Amino acid sequence: LEIGSGKNMLCYHGSPQSFHDFIMATTPDDELNEKLQGYSANIMIGGHTHTQMFRRHQDMFVLNPGSIGLPFDKPFPDNRYNPLRAEYLLLDVQGDDIRVTFRQVPVDVQKLLDSAKQSELPHVELWASDWQSTT
Repeated sequence: LEIGSGKNMLCYHGSPQSFHDFIMATTPDDELNEKLQGYSANIMIGGHTHTQMFRRHQDMFVLNPGSIGLPFDKPFPDNRYNPLRAEYLLLDVQGDDIRVTFRQVPVDVQKLLDSAKQSELPHVELWASDWQSTT
């Protein structure tokens, strides 16, 4: 995707190679080279780990915006599976200037749970248990 004055962006789930790959801040450079092999963009944005990440690799920014729930760095201090926040990133490209801003906003978990329980979400009780403390 062209995003301005010669800059481009590639978005993927796990990696450009596989939906199931994990790219972490700690992924060794040689392994990251394999996962990005054949693909190049100024900005690479992926998910799958649900964990916010900013990483510089060669001439690329490798980013993960985070998620609303189900991060791989769990459990949280009160043994919930999900943090009580939504995560995302803002990307601003103007000329050669690239700005990445990570955001986290609180989630009203009770409202989320009430809404889910009023929906027809299958297995809602199992889903809801990830948002509740086990302590």
